[in-house]
Amino acid sequence: MTVTAVGRKENPIVSPNRELVALAQWLRDQRSASGHSYARLAVLAGCHATTLQRAASARAVPSARSVRAYARACGASEKKAMELWLKARRRNVRTPGGGSPDPLGVDGVEALRAGLRRLYELAGRPPVREMEERAGTGRLPHSTAHRIVGGRTVPRDIHQMTGFLTACSVAAAEHPLWIDAWRRALGRDTPSPPAPRTAAGAVGLVVR
Repeated sequence: MTVTAVGRKENPIVSPNRELVALAQWLRDQRSASGHSYARLAVLAGCHATTLQRAASARAVPSARSVRAYARACGASEKKAMELWLKARRRNVRTPGGGSPDPLGVDGVEALRAGLRRLYELAGRPPVREMEERAGTGRLPHSTAHRIVGGRTVPRDIHQMTGFLTACSVAAAEHPLWIDAWRRALGRDTPSPPAPRTAAGAVGLVVR
């Protein structure tokens, strides 16, 4: 067992999801390095101590919000925390269909829908309200995200498209290819904008 900052022992980390074990261990290591008790961590993170304890328990993949709050309260890298979280989510959500979709192969709306759905699956199927938050203010309403991931619609404009890509942790360098795919699918001739910055808390990872 791991001894906490106040002397109380934590349960061993046990999970068939190796990436989740790695995330939980990393979180515990950051708290140990900070010297904070969970009570103090809760004050710094702005959430309940039991939420933070669950995040580092490996009983289930925690929310991205709780992982970011945990790392921030420890003074640790939120980017590293989210990289580990994303790996745990992907391992937890076993999806068929091989690797990353190719935006160059998008030749119509149906292919675009399928590609966006695959990006969502590779991102670990995040909750749509979390996608709205990660996309940035006003870019991707959660109701629209719900329809997109369900294959019922596609982004209506470039801002919504880049918001969806950001919410799915697609690297900014890949956004122009997906924007071009969106343009082809919808028959738009709007030139691609520069690669956008990711929203606060989003991870600039290449989805593979």
